[in-house]
Amino acid sequence: METPLTENLPSTKGKKGRVRMPPDGQVITFVVEDEIQWMQRNSEGKKLLVFQKMKFDDRENHIELRFCYYVIGKKGGMKGKWVFGHFAPIAPIEDLHAIFLEAMNRGWFSTLSS
Repeated sequence: METPLTENLPSTKGKKGRVRMPPDGQVITFVVEDEIQWMQRNSEGKKLLVFQKMKFDDRENHIELRFCYYVIGKKGGMKGKWVFGHFAPIAPIEDLHAIFLEAMNRGWFSTLSS
């Protein structure tokens, strides 16, 4: 869902990253395979929820999901710019429901057995 506020937020789809995995601290790389961006309803356009599907390089079919967010910066050089949130995201149930429905429609959970 593209809105005037999200048009300047670059997509992370296709971007590479690395993460240190517990408990042994092994560093593995990943690619953001897909993402869902959703403007949080009660944020007055200042908080963007992002649900990412990440494919890891350490073994075949290693997929993990990350729920994160961006907010409009309020201080210094980041004032008025989109900033990655560094804390656990909190969101209304309706927003999470819509995000998870979209992920289901995209087949993100198709590998799960019933």
